[in-house]
Amino acid sequence: MGNHEYCIDCGASDFHRGQPCNPERLAKQQAHDKACADRVKRCEDAAERVCKELLARGYPAKIGNYGHVIIEKWDLAD
Repeated sequence: MGNHEYCIDCGASDFHRGQPCNPERLAKQQAHDKACADRVKRCEDAAERVCKELLARGYPAKIGNYGHVIIEKWDLAD
């Protein structure tokens, strides 16, 4: 099968043998990358809003290492 190297700009499974990226494929990959980045940003913003709301209600919420909103069960008993 060989090496599984690919072009990081357009996602093609080769380095184009010195040729530039296919413009259609490049545009498609850039649109995909932007959509992924936008989704990550929306999710991060939503998690921050939830944490702020929980903090306002007196629950010590935080965003963990993996992006999860964390509330310790021990803090809920008080």
